[in-house]
Amino acid sequence: MDLLDLKAFLDDVVDSFAAVLDLELTIINTDPMLRISGTGRFRGRADEEDNWERSYTLQVMQSGEPLAVRDTTSRPFSVTDEPIYYSILLYPIILGGGVEGVIVVASFTARQQKILLEKEESLLGYLEKTADLISAKLEQERLLHLVRTRNAQLSGVFEAVKGGMLLCSRDGEVLQINKRARRLLCVDQDRAVYGRCLEEIVAVVGQALRNQTVMEKELTFRQGGRRHHLTLTVRPVPDDAEDALCIVNPFSALQDTIIQHDTVSFPFDLVTRNPQMLALKDQIQTVSQNSSNILLLGESGTGKEVIARTIHASGPRRSRPFVTVNCAAIPETLLESELFGYEEGAFTGAKRGGRIGKFMLADTGTLFLDEIGDMPLYLQAKVLRVLTDRQIDRIGSSHLVSVDVHIIAATNKNLEQLIVRGEFREDLYYRLSVITLRIPPLRERREDIPLLIDYFIEKYNQKLDRNITGIEAGAQRFLQQYGWPGNVRELENCIEYMMNFEHSQTLSFENIPQRIQRGNRGAPGPSAPAAPGEEDRTLKEIVRDCELRVLTQMNARYNGCPTLKQIREICSRLGISVASYYRKMEGAGDR
Repeated sequence: MDLLDLKAFLDDVVDSFAAVLDLELTIINTDPMLRISGTGRFRGRADEEDNWERSYTLQVMQSGEPLAVRDTTSRPFSVTDEPIYYSILLYPIILGGGVEGVIVVASFTARQQKILLEKEESLLGYLEKTADLISAKLEQERLLHLVRTRNAQLSGVFEAVKGGMLLCSRDGEVLQINKRARRLLCVDQDRAVYGRCLEEIVAVVGQALRNQTVMEKELTFRQGGRRHHLTLTVRPVPDDAEDALCIVNPFSALQDTIIQHDTVSFPFDLVTRNPQMLALKDQIQTVSQNSSNILLLGESGTGKEVIARTIHASGPRRSRPFVTVNCAAIPETLLESELFGYEEGAFTGAKRGGRIGKFMLADTGTLFLDEIGDMPLYLQAKVLRVLTDRQIDRIGSSHLVSVDVHIIAATNKNLEQLIVRGEFREDLYYRLSVITLRIPPLRERREDIPLLIDYFIEKYNQKLDRNITGIEAGAQRFLQQYGWPGNVRELENCIEYMMNFEHSQTLSFENIPQRIQRGNRGAPGPSAPAAPGEEDRTLKEIVRDCELRVLTQMNARYNGCPTLKQIREICSRLGISVASYYRKMEGAGDR
């Protein structure tokens, strides 16, 4: 912005001058060098280009100093036919150290020249004040232009933000609001609803400004027969004690940022050829299409959460949140607030703005209650009420909140025994077990171990940036005979461990964790299953199988095919002769 943008203002200035003094005045812009306004003979020449090359005006622009020229006859000017009477006073218009333009007072007649020369000093003082006035006006306009530009930029930012945004003052004045916030707060649809929401927002703004901290709150209201659930975040504007930035989003946006969306798909994570697991996959496909409560039973490490995620990902709620709560991992004193949330000030140490519970986060989606058998009895009653009424009661709240949640629970405990001991509510058990799915332990699906090994090798090749192509046959046979008390999780950890220490492209027996190697020696551990029909076999047959199992494990250390020297080492370690070794190994190829 320059003086050319102030033409209307400058026209008023020169007209005011002409009304008081019988002299001519003109104002010239510096860049570009143009006459902006003028009186008398100068008026007709406004906006016309002159030959400024040898002009006194250019001299003042270059020097930045005022100039009084009584005799101008040495320089011809086309502006007058009588240069003998042409005297001029020039004063620079300075802003920020630069010359923005020049004010010129001139005489064209003998009478005007006499006035100019007699009042030269007072006229220069007048020009100084006029130049200051014009400079101040230009600075003001530039600041206004900057403010308008910043406001336009701020409005652009407000509208570009995906969430609703308001700039709100302490006294409740909405200084700026974007279209998204207008829609979420029903500004144009329902002024009454907007008024109630604004009251809540202003209350939070006041609290945030008093404490100079970020505040969060939930806004709920009904409009058009539908319940609206919003989240509000209020952030004080830095270095401003009166205004705060308010961000409003639908509750579903918070769900999307906090919860984990399920990414499991068939048959990627259900790696199996076991008949029980294949039947379970068919059951999952069926039960995932409705919202009946599901209870998953299985030992630790069998993949109960994988099954739960698979059910969620296969059903109509797949695009909605999947939220997990481990009832055994959260302290009993915190579990209630974790599940149901709480209002601000509900108890000592409660977070400002309250906390949203997992039931609300899972609204319209799936809530997975892992280790449900470890839930305290008093909380079981609250969960039962939610399952019955589909409403939750937040700690410190005076009203109920409706939720639509698909419940999947899981446990590695015998809930029926807990019921007998009075440690689990029978009515909750029947509510949860509308559909019960049992996940078999890994020792009951040993045929899946080679498949799972290949799957985990591929998984950790990507994660660890390795290029493992497989596992030695002896090591694989050894792993198939292990009892796997930790089930699939333990197998996965074993493969990850081996891949970290393996230097070749094939996993070897030497890198099997020592804990597993020790656990597989001698007779099968308590976690290993009895062989089919073992209760009908003689002690001699059972002992023979145990001996064969031990020898097979020792052979696996040499890739299943030990040399004669290695066989002697095995016999020395076990305290038997080579002949006994071969006798006990007879028939191993048929097994």
